[in-house]
Amino acid sequence: MHHALTALGDALVVWIDPAKISLHTGGGHYARAKCLGMKMRRLRVPDIVTAKVLRAAERCEPYVISARYFKVEGLDGEMKKYRIIEDFVLNRENIERSAWSHMLHKRVSKRGFARHKGILMRSSEDIDAFLRGYVLQLLESLEKGGYDEDKGGELGAGRIDMSGQLVKSGGATHRFLIARMLGVKKFPLMITGVHEAWVTSVAAVNGQLSGESLAAKLLGIAEKYK
Repeated sequence: MHHALTALGDALVVWIDPAKISLHTGGGHYARAKCLGMKMRRLRVPDIVTAKVLRAAERCEPYVISARYFKVEGLDGEMKKYRIIEDFVLNRENIERSAWSHMLHKRVSKRGFARHKGILMRSSEDIDAFLRGYVLQLLESLEKGGYDEDKGGELGAGRIDMSGQLVKSGGATHRFLIARMLGVKKFPLMITGVHEAWVTSVAAVNGQLSGESLAAKLLGIAEKYK
């Protein structure tokens, strides 16, 4: 159970309608590994070393998540990314007016650079290239053809909360939010964890979960979100 990600792999990838997901939980794919990564970056450990340590730490992450690491909030009202994406979609014809553009320019002005994952921006030209060459192209691709597995990159993460609901977690959040706003009906999420209270409640009725029975339960839940 604790290493279900390794054991079940692709069986935990489900295709859902983003519009049917209304809740979000922080922590990304791996809550403890994320905390470790933040500490290593504060200590200015080289990125290549941090990446290797985190890959090893992720393999040790439990699949059953304690309530301490499972805080749920509304997807629309609580996520800053949601408001930034929503504003970008509304300003797609004039992206220089978007809140995302203003935020990136402010960061470059203050710190000398801005970053989105592996994309480094140090000038207005860099910001424009990112918004037009990456974000706008992503928006148009999703709008015309839906989610393309060949272009998808990192899989988004989902988790099962204490009441058995599927909630969005970390990974591919910008892509997920754009798809949700555009009305894309099929989007993949890897279910990377389940709330300990949900496991306890299911086990009380059906007995201890095995890998196969866990996968069946998760697929049953995912059906409600298609």
